[in-house]
Amino acid sequence: MNESSAETINTVRKTLYKVAGAASLLVFILFLMGIVGLFGDLRPDTIVGWIANNWLVKLFKMNAGFNGESIYVFNLLDIAIIGLVGIISLGLYPALKNRVTFLKKDYVQGFPAYCGFIVDKVDKRVFESRLIIRPEHKQQDGFVHAGIIATMADNTAGYSAYTTIPENLRILTVEFKINYFKPAKGNEIICKSKVLSGGKKIIVSESEIYVILNKKEILVSKALVTLIETHISNHLD
Repeated sequence: MNESSAETINTVRKTLYKVAGAASLLVFILFLMGIVGLFGDLRPDTIVGWIANNWLVKLFKMNAGFNGESIYVFNLLDIAIIGLVGIISLGLYPALKNRVTFLKKDYVQGFPAYCGFIVDKVDKRVFESRLIIRPEHKQQDGFVHAGIIATMADNTAGYSAYTTIPENLRILTVEFKINYFKPAKGNEIICKSKVLSGGKKIIVSESEIYVILNKKEILVSKALVTLIETHISNHLD
């Protein structure tokens, strides 16, 4: 698949999301308006009265089969709208699932895989990883080496950014700042990264690194990472 095709697919997906959201919102609004309309003949010069008697409520009553005694909320039109939302959602789910699977596999390659990082959680704007501490991860005093923590913070922040961009783009680090609050000593460390700000090209993510000690999470470091989304082919020459 070339880059232009991938961009087209991502545009279509975003459009489908918007259509599904708008259809769901329409059904919900019509339902609420119909409930307000059930209060009966309210004075039109009041706010509640205007809501109960405006054209949207009349449309709902017509749609729902309002006959004075009973109201059938989910008639054919409602079912059709809800069915459309369901079909779109089912169509998008495999793509979303595949994206999560891809990011989990892509994260544990090269140096991160050599270090032993594993993925804990993937969500929109969020990525979390874990490392079981081994002797080779430690420095001369028995603490986890600062380089291991920095690598974990950088890589995990990058993948939190990956959850926000089209599939045909890649993420590269532009700037990296890390603070170490205390030595990391325990059985494992976890990194929780989230996107703080996302622009057209530049994304800023934050990573918090915790050591697990006596079943408690202790914050040992925090990093602020500036990243850029790019076509990787631009950097291969």
